[in-house]
Amino acid sequence: MDARTLPLPPVPAEQAALELETVLLELLMRKSSETHGHSARVGELAREWVEHMHSRSKWLGVSASEIAQSARYHDVGKVAVQNEILNKAGPLDSAEREQMNAHARIGYELFRNVSSLESVALGILHHHERWDGGGYPAGLKGQEIPFVARVIGIIDAFDAMTSNRCYQRARSPESAIEEIRLSGGTQFCPDLVQDFAEFLNARNT
Repeated sequence: MDARTLPLPPVPAEQAALELETVLLELLMRKSSETHGHSARVGELAREWVEHMHSRSKWLGVSASEIAQSARYHDVGKVAVQNEILNKAGPLDSAEREQMNAHARIGYELFRNVSSLESVALGILHHHERWDGGGYPAGLKGQEIPFVARVIGIIDAFDAMTSNRCYQRARSPESAIEEIRLSGGTQFCPDLVQDFAEFLNARNT
């Protein structure tokens, strides 16, 4: 039998998941260093936030590593978005917005068949849902939104507002958290908004 036709040994699930993540990170970096950097910051902030809550004897059933992992890959679906749309300085038209919004579902499809990454995949899929039900892709409302996605949504918005983008200049952390506070109960879970503000205050003191 030709060595090239020999069956390959099975790859353990954890190793397969790690290899998948490595490939996707490389693709994201090649696609957009800005998106890659944003995703890395969101992942690290998510890990710090969960660990902070653990230190306050809260969220004890929440895995810091799982939320950080989901946060790190929340925008991985943007590898399928056209560069002209991803880097557009002006507002998107309806067709461009539809393609941009598809990144959440595309990212979910990349992860959903890895059984050990189920909660990671759900965070990716639903991080643009809104507390009032006006988000995408499923229009989930309130507690229907997976906890991991509610956490990522807040950090995603915060980092986006405090980073220079092709369509906006960075805002101060104080301005960003104030806008997030004002969106508690509409875009974001109000309880998590308060937790996030307290975490940032503790982090910066």
